[in-house]
This record gives sequence, structure tokens and C-alpha cells, in this order.
Amino acid sequence: MDDWNHYLPCDQWPTAAQVQQVIQQHQDVVARIEAVNPGFVGVDMDEMTCLGKADIIIWYASHRNRLAIEAIIGADRFFGVPYRLQNR
Repeated sequence: MDDWNHYLPCDQWPTAAQVQQVIQQHQDVVARIEAVNPGFVGVDMDEMTCLGKADIIIWYASHRNRLAIEAIIGADRFFGVPYRLQNR
């Protein structure tokens, strides 16, 4: 697999409301990420793992997709929100 995980404990995750706000404020970047490989790349919010908290899951089809996504984000957080990369 070609996954990447932040491995942060739940107490270091932002609230679900904060994550939702960041995603809404940065829809242009979300669209750029999804345009890397339309239909094979997506951005989701995970609210199920940590009650009341959330992070972002970015899924993709290939290592090439992952490299392009990482270049777009350019950091280990998406505008302050921890994210995970999942090769599906």
C-alpha cells in the first residue's frame, strides 16, 4: 500500500465543525486535488474515528496521484487540519 497516516491521538484532532469550515473555505484546493485524477481521487472528512473530532482522508488510485496531491498541499496538514492519504 501507498498510504500515509498522521498517527495523532484523538485529543490532538480538531473538532468536526473546524474541519468542515476548513474544507468549505478551501473548496478551490479540494477541487484541485480531486482534479488530479477525476473519479479516482477524493477528499472526505472522517468524523467516525474520534467522537466529536475529525480529520481529512484523501484517497487516490496511484503513487503518481499521491505525489501530485502532496505537491498541491505542500505540508503535513491541510490548512491546519491533519489528513491521511489512502491508496484505494
